[in-house]
Amino acid sequence: MRRKLPAIILTVLMGSLLCAAPHTIIKFNGKKDRWSKDAVDFLTGYLTKSTGEKPLLNQKGKAKYTITLEITGDKKGDPETFSLKFPAKDQIVISGATSLAVRHGVCEFLERCVGVRWLYQGKNGEIIPKSKEYKTGSKTITMTPAFAVRSFAFSSQPDRIWSGKHKGIFHYDYTHLPNHPWFHHALWHIVSSEKYGKTNPEFFPIQNGKRMIPAKGYNIFWQHCFTAPGIADAFAREIQAYFKKYPGRYTASFGVNDGSGYCTCERCLSVDKDPRNRVNSYMTCFDQVAKKCWKPGRTFGFLAYGRIRTVADTTKKYHSSLIPFLTYERLYWSDPARKAKDQKETLDWHKATGGNVGWYDYLSYNRFLIPKISLNVTPEALRWGAKNHVKYYYAEAYPGDWHTGPMMTIILKLLWDPQQDVYAILRNWCVDAVGKKAAGHLENYFKLCSDFWEKEVPKTPFFKNPDEKGQQYMNMGNSGYLGSLTVDMLNAMEKELNAAVAKSSGVEKERANMFLSSFKKRLPQLKGYISNSELQKKLAQYKFKTIIKNDFNKRGLWSTWQRTASKGKFYYSADGGVDKSGAMAMDFKHSYKEMVFMRNAKVKPGHVYRATVYARNTDSLPGARMSLRIAWGAKGKSWLDPSLDKSVQVTEDGSYNWQKLTVAAKAPTDEGVFIKLIVSGGNLKEGKVFFDNFTLEEAQP
Repeated sequence: MRRKLPAIILTVLMGSLLCAAPHTIIKFNGKKDRWSKDAVDFLTGYLTKSTGEKPLLNQKGKAKYTITLEITGDKKGDPETFSLKFPAKDQIVISGATSLAVRHGVCEFLERCVGVRWLYQGKNGEIIPKSKEYKTGSKTITMTPAFAVRSFAFSSQPDRIWSGKHKGIFHYDYTHLPNHPWFHHALWHIVSSEKYGKTNPEFFPIQNGKRMIPAKGYNIFWQHCFTAPGIADAFAREIQAYFKKYPGRYTASFGVNDGSGYCTCERCLSVDKDPRNRVNSYMTCFDQVAKKCWKPGRTFGFLAYGRIRTVADTTKKYHSSLIPFLTYERLYWSDPARKAKDQKETLDWHKATGGNVGWYDYLSYNRFLIPKISLNVTPEALRWGAKNHVKYYYAEAYPGDWHTGPMMTIILKLLWDPQQDVYAILRNWCVDAVGKKAAGHLENYFKLCSDFWEKEVPKTPFFKNPDEKGQQYMNMGNSGYLGSLTVDMLNAMEKELNAAVAKSSGVEKERANMFLSSFKKRLPQLKGYISNSELQKKLAQYKFKTIIKNDFNKRGLWSTWQRTASKGKFYYSADGGVDKSGAMAMDFKHSYKEMVFMRNAKVKPGHVYRATVYARNTDSLPGARMSLRIAWGAKGKSWLDPSLDKSVQVTEDGSYNWQKLTVAAKAPTDEGVFIKLIVSGGNLKEGKVFFDNFTLEEAQP
């Protein structure tokens, strides 16, 4: 039989429950917008999960903790600077000039005082300690970002939300802030062919001797004629209309269209003098536009890449609201010469505009099989940039399965304070992720990845090749970055990950297993690359038999491919082959970059295949490239990972003789595997390439 509490005791207990002070009251009476909503939602959500009690909003009375969100509205200071103040043990004030600054302050408070961690986006990436106490202090904490733009080309909204919790921002944030430039490809829709194509065809480029009026929505491989009479006025008119339509915005992008396609009219070429550098015509035009459209706080970002990468005349000065974003992979700073070049170009642009500079970087592509970690080179670049007028930072960073672990966290923290100890950030991240006992092993794994990218990749032809050296980023479609990889390196990485799994438990073991599983998923491709590289030295040991032979003496081309903007011609030549026989041919007049012949064939999993073709180039300058590539597909997959590919390339030396290309590779064991045979020509603006006498041979494993 249940005993009943005396009525008086029950009354006292109920009264105490009704009168119990709430754990946390959040006070906020400022302007309600997206940023302040995030700030309140973040606080409410994470404190509820941490303390077990939902904070009250704008309630009167006493609480264990009172958190005041305060927008100061200070227009003179940095719009993202925030402060954490602790007037008393139970009082926290989070303040900033804007609601965005307050949101940053909330995220810092949650990380610093509550212990919340956002390791990576997705399952188990979030850590929320259970506690009734906040780790407050007595000193005021004030933070101002070293880089005003801290933005990334993430592919999903959850990734962007994750970055925001680390105090990153995106264009939908900072276009409303003064001195935060937007800079991406934009010119095609500002002065568009739909609006100006008929009335002002002179605004559009001369290409291949003809006026090119782009099709509606076509935004690559062409630029405006920047010297056309009236074009600066047209751009200024459209930009002024834009600011009138969106009165709360402070920036417009002057980013050129993607690709090249600059105008080759006599006027443009006379202004630029060097057709490889089109800065003079471009900057002269937009200097005028900036002067017509500028007001205090307004900025006009643009992409300094390709033919407008390098300042043509360092004595010329342009409007300080013009902000160049230099597109370059800072991991290339592993090479002292490239480092010096990038530094010089950065300083030249600062001198030319008298203002700050932006960097457009390339970070953690998920398609790189070894996690793209840089614990020394990239942080060094950010420190140098912060001291040398680089105020804005943007990077392409598609994390995918987040196998790059702490790299994005490191970058985001350095963008606020570049002087932070990178290895301390790494260590703390690993402890949070897998616990103290396992952290050292996960830390060692990421250090091995960093050593690979900073020390081993620079040894490869992929890195040293003059063609790659001219690139602005490391080509994710070229697996040559694995050229120095060894089985011993892979074994060392796997050993550290296995140890991290063994020494962790619970959710920490799940995180350790996530990195181990991701590594093992990529291991067959990595070992396949090494195996194919070693195969080239052992071909004499194999007995091959021919399974495909194409002499091209009869009409019948392989399938063809070229870029949409490329207008080269594929054709059959009855007498262009070896000994005046038939051949597949490409005419590169009006082409853009590569032209490709390809065909597929069924193969046996695990067997070795050798392809051979003869190639010849005519009617061009030396330097033309001809290549033969073996790639792979499988059931349900048009292309397997490029690390399994093998290719060979020859460069025209001026002899214009027939050259033999041979390459071999081992077929993967994927279900329904088939071989993709690809021959191509490139680095040509004109001339012809002929291919003849193709054979595919097969050998037992």
